[in-house]
Amino acid sequence: MKKKINVVAAIIKNQNKYLIAQRPKTGFFKNKWEFPGAKIEKAGNEVSLLLDDIKKNFNFDIALNKQIVTTNYKHPFASINITFIECELLSSVEKMELKTHQKALWVSAGEFDNYDWVEPDLKVIEIIKNTK
Repeated sequence: MKKKINVVAAIIKNQNKYLIAQRPKTGFFKNKWEFPGAKIEKAGNEVSLLLDDIKKNFNFDIALNKQIVTTNYKHPFASINITFIECELLSSVEKMELKTHQKALWVSAGEFDNYDWVEPDLKVIEIIKNTK
């Protein structure tokens, strides 16, 4: 039986651009781009987990606005459920400090196709591109 992994991801928009991050050079989905998020270890702490993860890994404070979509991705090693949440940036973009990702960029929805994305994020990318 495949392992089940639950993730919560932040869709952080600032001045019509979205925060995207490039995953590390090793591990699953290496070098691919994603919306930042956190693996949920136990149900019920999703909000605080996402707030803490974005603070720890990017030095940003955010406010969670609304859930956009939950997707399921079947990877050979696991079934990955990702809940994407629209977020508001409360910090200055100049405060960004990277801890785990190689790079992070602010890009418009029209630029999404220029990046090699993790497969689980593709559905939310289409939703964002179609709601401009």
